[in-house]
This record gives sequence, C-alpha cells and structure tokens, in this order.
Amino acid sequence: MASTNADLPPPEPADERPTPPSAPADLIRARAARLGFDDVGFARATDPGESERLREWLARGYHGSMQYMERVVERRADVTVEHDWARTVICLVRSYAPDSTSDASALESPNDSTGALVGRVASYALGIDYHEWLRRDVRALATFLHDELGARTRIAVDTAPILERPYAREAGLGWIGKNTLLLSRSLGSLTFLAEILVDLELPTGQRSKDHCGSCRACLDVCPTDAFPEPYVLDARRCISYLTIEHRGVIDRDLRAGMGSWIFGCDLCQDVCPWNKFAQPTTAADAKAASDLTAPDLIAYLELDADAFRARFRHSPIWRAGRDGFLRNVAIALGNSRSEGALDPLAKSLEDPSWLVRLHVAWAIGELSSGREWAGRARTVLEHHELREQDARVAEEIRLTLQRL
Repeated sequence: MASTNADLPPPEPADERPTPPSAPADLIRARAARLGFDDVGFARATDPGESERLREWLARGYHGSMQYMERVVERRADVTVEHDWARTVICLVRSYAPDSTSDASALESPNDSTGALVGRVASYALGIDYHEWLRRDVRALATFLHDELGARTRIAVDTAPILERPYAREAGLGWIGKNTLLLSRSLGSLTFLAEILVDLELPTGQRSKDHCGSCRACLDVCPTDAFPEPYVLDARRCISYLTIEHRGVIDRDLRAGMGSWIFGCDLCQDVCPWNKFAQPTTAADAKAASDLTAPDLIAYLELDADAFRARFRHSPIWRAGRDGFLRNVAIALGNSRSEGALDPLAKSLEDPSWLVRLHVAWAIGELSSGREWAGRARTVLEHHELREQDARVAEEIRLTLQRL
C-alpha cells in the first residue's frame, strides 16, 4: 500500500531537531573564543623543524646568560621527548595590544610635556603579569578538554621548554618575522602565546607563509644592533634581554642605546607595518596601569625592597628584581641628559646594591658630560669615591671621572 502524508509523523520544529555533534576541533575553537582567545590552531606534536637552528643559535652564544636553554634542547625541539603520549599541540593566541596610543609605551623621550623624567615599559608588561591570568584561562580550556572530550592535557604558558612560535607557525597562526616574533596578518605581533598538549588527533593547520617581503624596518630601528642578520636575534644586545633577563653589569657600549627603556622594548614592533592590524586587548588584566604608561623615574629610583615588592609582585617587572630594575632606571636617567636627575642620582650612590651604585655612577657622568653642571657632578663622584668599598663600583667611578 502506498504511503500517504498522513502516515508520516509530523515534522519536528526547526529549533527542536537534533543537531549532529560538532567535531572536537570545532568545540575547542568555540570554547577558546568564549574564554577570550583571539586565535587557535593545531600543530602536529613533532619537531617543528627548528632543532638545527636552535643548536646553531646556542652555539653562537646568542642566548647570553640564559643557560637553562642549553639544558633542554631535545625537549624544547620536540615535545614528545618528554610527553610521548602527545599527538597535537593546541596553539593559543591572545592580544595584548593597548586600547589606544595613550596606553602604549609611547613616549619617545624620557622627558614628557610636563618636564617629568619618565621611562618606557614594553606594552606587554603594562598590566598584571600574564603568567597569572593567561594560565587561568588556558587551564579552563584544558579542563574542558578533559571533562568533555576525555583528553589528557599539559598546559604551557611561556615557562615550559616549548618552541612556541614554530608550533604556532605550523598551526597556521602566523609566520616568524625578521625580528623573530610571531606575526599575524590579522593580529600583528602584540600577542601572548600559550599551548596545550593533548592526546587527541586534531586536524592540523597549514604552515603560514612569510609576508615580511623586503621590509627591514625592525632590523634598522634597533639601537643596539641586536639582529646580526634577518630572523636571528643576538639576545646579548637586545634591550628586552638586558633589562629583564640579564642580572649583572650592562656593557658600557650598550647603555646609551637603551634610551629610556626600563623594562623590555617595543621598538621592533612599533615600526612593523603589520601591527597596524593589531586588535586591542579584551583582557581586563592586560590593561595598562596608570603609573606604567609614563613611569616616574625619580620615584622608582627611591624604591626599597619592600616598596618594590608591594608595587610589582603581580607585575612582569617583578622578574627583573629590585636591583636589576633600579639599574635600568639609573641608565634611563643617565640617558635623559637632564640636570634634574643629578641630585636624585647622587643620593642613590648610597644605595645598598653595588649593581645599582655602579650604574648610577655611569649615569651621573653620562647626563653631565659636556654640560654646565659637569663640575658639580665631578665633585659628587670624587666625594663618593673616597668612601666606596666595592672595587667594581670604584672602577666605574674612576672611568666616569676620566670621561668628565
């Protein structure tokens, strides 16, 4: 017997029809977007093809004092060396681009329009330490992967030995630019990266193409010549390395090039044409703190250990340590060439840290050389030279007096 329409069940309303289950990759992308990530991609959990370049870079000594990088070369080049269960690296991107130029480390000179002596802080460090809030969001995604997809996971937020940028490139999230940063056509380079290793087989992206072309703006702008060639960074000359990772005395021939940077440096990103596409951050914790957009160098020079902890314990600046940070502040004041910095620097010749005193001595000479107040600066240094008990500081004072 032929069927009639009356024999069929009535059609379900469109909004009640069962929908097919989404693929795991789609679910991951959707949840990552809900958590605020700006992009997500998937790379095979194998060597992303950078192991030889890494070994050559280390052999040249370009990692400076970051000796920890030598100890985990194999693990850094291939995540399966330590995590043989991993099948995919989920690569996550989160913008930290300032809301406006007023939130950026935008002052070109250590002297602002009010006459205050101010420094510059890299834009990624203007808010709360990203290790704290970004790890929270990455962990939330990892919990979802475990609970909803039954995945085994391991998260990485900058501190794990993983080649973040090569894996992100393999996932199709961007290319590694001539300044060695990950560049995206839609986000630029002002982004944080994070990863989740999973035991899921996920559809991997297509390796991103290089779109730097003949541009060399980032190479030419670097005042300390930290790029011996395109796509290669000599960290020993990089202002970011010097102001954050380097713990000791900064070479005299590099101090002037540091300008007013007191933590990190954005110069090679400031000039990158792809950063005109940078998306303002949506992360409240990445928003700039008011005192870091135009940091008062004199006020920071007066920080003792307790005050430094109170102000920067939850800031990326904490990594530099009190003595390293004040070393940077002293150099910035020296580069200001401002007479207003002389008396505060003279007071800091009594700082308990020999590292700070050494760079203060240089700063006094630098801001005074060839200026009408050079005689007063010389008197200050000569007076302190008689009382200085650290041979390293005494030698810096001697050299500074010769320069004056």
